[in-house]
Amino acid sequence: MFDTLFRKTALVNLELADQSELGALAEAAKQAAKAFKLDETALHASMLASEAQGAQFAGEQAVIVYASSDTLKAPRTLLVTLAKPVAWGSGEGAHAVSQLVILAMPGDHSDEEKQAVLTRIRRKLDAGVPSAAKQVEQFARTLLAE
Repeated sequence: MFDTLFRKTALVNLELADQSELGALAEAAKQAAKAFKLDETALHASMLASEAQGAQFAGEQAVIVYASSDTLKAPRTLLVTLAKPVAWGSGEGAHAVSQLVILAMPGDHSDEEKQAVLTRIRRKLDAGVPSAAKQVEQFARTLLAE
């Protein structure tokens, strides 16, 4: 019961050992696996497969990183703000990303469900992410709400 009440929904000013898109994905997988109690390797592989299909940018500085897991019963999110922005993508399509939303969905979800959740999160991120740590945590708790 207390695990449900005190779930971690945000990490603020995360320092990356490898200041790259791949480094951010690896650290995001590690942190999300810990927060969601999932296998880190499987989560990371799912995130990489999703990113290979194209990044999901939202707002000015955010990217939504998608993964699925058969272990999950309901969608989960973790909002990560980075201490320093990371170049996401390459060439002219690259974005300076300072916020990652890790979206983990149950493995049996439909594409329509995924798109509905992505649209909801993107709409909220378009309004901007607060900068104060306490406000970031409160904002992160609203990402899956209607």
